[in-house]
Amino acid sequence: MDGERLFFCCDICLREFRQLVARIKSETGWDRIDSVQVAGDRRGRTCLATRAGTRYECAFAFNAEGSLREYSSRGGSERPDP
Repeated sequence: MDGERLFFCCDICLREFRQLVARIKSETGWDRIDSVQVAGDRRGRTCLATRAGTRYECAFAFNAEGSLREYSSRGGSERPDP
């Protein structure tokens, strides 16, 4: 994922994604993220991020301006991806 060219429909979605990636890197200490899977809607989302076989899960929500409103870590694991 890091280094890949990504498309975002608007500046708010881009801002949200950048904040999410920065927060995950800050929480995990990772210098890069291999993949992210996001599920949910505007009320709240969950995320599964992976890096070299390590998984990290979190839940988050943004406000209407695209700023991170809520964030909670659900932890990670050292087990390989399924």
